[in-house]
Amino acid sequence: MVSIGFVSASQMRKLNHAWRGKDRVTDVLSFGLDEGSLKGEIVLCYEQAVVQAREMDHSTRDELLFLLVHGILHLWGYDHEVQQDAKKMFPLQEKILKQLMIDPRL
Repeated sequence: MVSIGFVSASQMRKLNHAWRGKDRVTDVLSFGLDEGSLKGEIVLCYEQAVVQAREMDHSTRDELLFLLVHGILHLWGYDHEVQQDAKKMFPLQEKILKQLMIDPRL
């Protein structure tokens, strides 16, 4: 099971600063828990998703689904900070998005 929550841009900025040391708004954060049946929590910033969807000329729905897939992959141990890890994560992310009929180029 995964918990999914939405926070404001100011709340997301605080979370991003507290957990990642980055003092800016981000779109999605994943927190692994592995407590019983709860794998972790995904926190989304709806305001940021709307901005990104507009900038990239696609729907907010598609942006949120993209962010959810991205966050879930992080909970399952995938990462993209180094190129070797990105080569594993991004093809899987693309495959999942295609199955959801979401353009993976988002």
